[in-house]
Amino acid sequence: MRKIKLVIFLICVFSNYLTAQNFNAKYNFYVKNDYTNTELVFPAEIFYNTKDKVKLYKVKLGIENKGMESDNVFVSNKKSENIIYSDYTGKVYLFEYIPSSKEENYFFFDDYEMKWKLTKETKLKYDVRLRKASTVFRGREYICWFAESVKITEAPWKFKNLPGLAYEIYDTQNKFRWELVSYTENSNLIENPFKDFKYSPISYKEYPNLRYGLSPELKKKLSQNPNNRMLEQERDGLEIIFEWE
Repeated sequence: MRKIKLVIFLICVFSNYLTAQNFNAKYNFYVKNDYTNTELVFPAEIFYNTKDKVKLYKVKLGIENKGMESDNVFVSNKKSENIIYSDYTGKVYLFEYIPSSKEENYFFFDDYEMKWKLTKETKLKYDVRLRKASTVFRGREYICWFAESVKITEAPWKFKNLPGLAYEIYDTQNKFRWELVSYTENSNLIENPFKDFKYSPISYKEYPNLRYGLSPELKKKLSQNPNNRMLEQERDGLEIIFEWE
């Protein structure tokens, strides 16, 4: 009888191991608001399938900002949800809200490399030993503290190729920061959020102009100033320099 119970227990454990191929990590995404010199916080989440190498990232942006219009996506009056989806091929698809553009919501395809410089520096956080790494990506240098003990090699946003789970990521100018809140393993399916889209994604090479270019309304307003030399908006987003420019 004891042997039978032991076999049943091992089968259950093994079954859970096989089905728990997905994990969900919740982060707080902090953004420095230059208008008020305060820090905004937005809920972010990643879903990852360890077998199929599928990743889904979501972040909800926008704040109640009465009395002040802004083309900055983080302090926009309109609430929005940015979505990033990637599969085992490494292809990355994005659905992003750009308030300064005409259409506002865009479906992009992006392709990029990311390499990390690992250091020997470590620290303890939540009784977990974290290791320090750094990378430079599209104009910003990022520091990451990740856990090698967690065999889930993922991170929020577009970050990838880490040898562990990201607990904390921030840029060296202290404008953007992600902090891990929790993570759990489960057997939930991760569906492609774009599978029913009726249109094809546009190249991310269009992004700089859509994100930082001048809208027709702004161009008209600036044309009234003979001393105007403004060619584009201030590059204040996560990505400010692009490898194809």
